[in-house]
Amino acid sequence: MEAAATEEVVATLDNLQVDDENALDSAVSNLKRYLSESHSETEVFEELCRQQTYSALPITDRLVIFFRSAFTEQVLASNQVAKFAPVLEQIIDGQHSQYQLLALVEHFCAVEHSELLTSYPILLKLLYDEDLLDEECLVAWVNNGVRKEYAHWSVTDELAVKLKALLQPFIEWLENAEEESEDESDDE
Repeated sequence: MEAAATEEVVATLDNLQVDDENALDSAVSNLKRYLSESHSETEVFEELCRQQTYSALPITDRLVIFFRSAFTEQVLASNQVAKFAPVLEQIIDGQHSQYQLLALVEHFCAVEHSELLTSYPILLKLLYDEDLLDEECLVAWVNNGVRKEYAHWSVTDELAVKLKALLQPFIEWLENAEEESEDESDDE
């Protein structure tokens, strides 16, 4: 009898599958609804964690859930980067999550809201100004092939070339700013 019960439990666990895409869509929908109300950054982050957990999604999906919930085509007009930066600060915890954020922004501007394609570098500059992206990650994204590891499959090579061209002046500005600050340090 005990063996049969164990086999039944094993069989049940073997059949347990999470439909990640539907789970992700559900978490995004629920968090969007939550964000439409007024909540503190702490409450928003706690709700994000709840949605990720209840949907049986990995912790690494928190950034995807939040980004897809918080940012709309009005990202610049509504100053959504500044509004949601405190929550993003709690999610972004290193290079991996910064690369994930870069991939999300790229997909957002090139595929989801192609009318924002030319705003891609502006959005990244806003994220950089909020200390959500660092120079090292931005430069590696453009110059070191890191992009291929993280980029969404729907961002075609043709779009990637356009995005890189749009981003190049910002990257050059970052590199020149670093050189100038090094020169100032040497002068002191």
